[in-house]
Amino acid sequence: MPNYKDIIRYVNKLTDFLGEFPSFHDAEILEARLIRRPPTLEIKIYTFLTGSEIDNKGGYKRNKECIVTIKFSSIDSLQLEDFNQQNVIFGIDFEKKDKIVRVTIKPCYGFSAEFNCEGIEIVSVVAK
Repeated sequence: MPNYKDIIRYVNKLTDFLGEFPSFHDAEILEARLIRRPPTLEIKIYTFLTGSEIDNKGGYKRNKECIVTIKFSSIDSLQLEDFNQQNVIFGIDFEKKDKIVRVTIKPCYGFSAEFNCEGIEIVSVVAK
């Protein structure tokens, strides 16, 4: 497991709210915004933590929910696919090599992305 403090600027905004770094399993990409100069991708993700309790629908009860905005700066080699009305993901992988981070957003249904970036920043965390 990577040390997210070494990879993501202001990661404490997210970990302070949730109590830990989320897996982003079953999270949903709500918005993706590309900025040309400098090449930047900004995404809003609905994410949550679950406990062992079962809710009335038979799924795990969500204990903490938020919408986190993450900015990936100086991106290149971007491959983005299948953004649609529901963009549930399996998770996000961060692989740091020197000053570059390889980011892979693994799809469950809809959105997927793979790219390199030089910086990652938690812009905001809003309780849901």
